[in-house]
Amino acid sequence: MKLAAALSLLLPENERTMLRTRKAPAQDVISLFEFHHIIFHAIDPIDEWWNLEPMVREEHRKRTQEDIAVIAKTKRIEHRWRDFTARVLGPRKRPKTASNRWGRKRKTKR
Repeated sequence: MKLAAALSLLLPENERTMLRTRKAPAQDVISLFEFHHIIFHAIDPIDEWWNLEPMVREEHRKRTQEDIAVIAKTKRIEHRWRDFTARVLGPRKRPKTASNRWGRKRKTKR
């Protein structure tokens, strides 16, 4: 019930008034909304409250269509640079160092 009351404040006033006069159940109000991920779920799946933005269903669907292009471009760029970043950030081959700080010992003949 509290969620429905909070979400109803995001609706236009005339729609909110209509739902109140009709005494619509809380589930009807909640069903008008979908939650949008601020940080794209396809890139970093964070389902915490601070990454979710409630939106009216039609608005969310429009926004998602716009976001799909951005997500696709991000994935294309990431795929293009994957080999390069793996080489740069991968393990380094370190030059072999002598175990003795003065270098190798000379073998003397006796």
